[in-house]
Amino acid sequence: MEEPDLETLLERIIGVVVDLLPVSAASLILWDGDRKTFSVSASTLESQSPRYVLKTVRNTGGATRWIVDHQEPLVVADVDDDPFGASEMLATERLRSYLGVPLVFNQASVGVLYALDRARRSYPRVDVDFMTILARRAASAIGFTRLLETTRDLATIDDLTGVWNRREFLARGETELERAERSQRPVTAIVFDVDDFKSINDRHGHVTGDAVLRAVAQRCDTEVRPNDVLGRVGGEEFALLVPDVEPRVGLVIAERLRERIASTPIVVDQGTYDVTVTLGVARSVPNEPLTALLHRADLAMYDGKAAGRNRVVADPDASASTRGPAASDP
Repeated sequence: MEEPDLETLLERIIGVVVDLLPVSAASLILWDGDRKTFSVSASTLESQSPRYVLKTVRNTGGATRWIVDHQEPLVVADVDDDPFGASEMLATERLRSYLGVPLVFNQASVGVLYALDRARRSYPRVDVDFMTILARRAASAIGFTRLLETTRDLATIDDLTGVWNRREFLARGETELERAERSQRPVTAIVFDVDDFKSINDRHGHVTGDAVLRAVAQRCDTEVRPNDVLGRVGGEEFALLVPDVEPRVGLVIAERLRERIASTPIVVDQGTYDVTVTLGVARSVPNEPLTALLHRADLAMYDGKAAGRNRVVADPDASASTRGPAASDP
């Protein structure tokens, strides 16, 4: 039988809590140790909307943070005696008692599972043991899901720059072109690389070159939209697919990327470097393979290299073109 997805599994776990324990509600709170935040992953309470971020820090963490830090169950039989102070949520839901157990995976806290009641009540050892078993099941599901996500990232993300690697970029690009064909909407391809990158490597070493590539990718990543596809497709070469925009808009985007990189020197541990890129822009045409679209953008980029670098050049089929400040230079 197919294993349920994580969201379904966590919903089932809180359902088991309210079905098998004499309590009014249940919730499951996930903990992000890096960002120091909690989020509600599953809850039977109306006031706890899914994915609500509590932005909790160590000094004001309350009961949930205590459970995460100590990895021990916590029973509060009467919220009037709650050592952490009853939260606004407890008052809103008229909750009077709760039991929280830690979710622990590979000795690291990943969240808290709660049973909550609108009556004052103690939670006997059998209830604590039952909740602990459920928490282990939930923690294993959460932990393994996160491991799978990390493994998936390692297979699809370029480990140097943090953008999509070539294989994943091409796969996502094909998907975008197929979608564009169905909707009869254009896709603009932008191909670019770092000008004189070989001289950076030769003069300053590959460590510096790698740092420059990371900085270029980070600057580009701040300029792209969530549905754009940015990838590293070669040594110092990147490609960006921009769905649903005409070439003229794509050229504006490319010019913005060029200016973003050229306007401020890149500061890395090895020093400060003035870095520029040359960009080629091409528009998709019906029934054209992605490789052909990228090839046309690539040729436009090399036209820009031949014309002096640090500029944006459009493929002739794009029907419009623009160039950076250096474009008119011989």
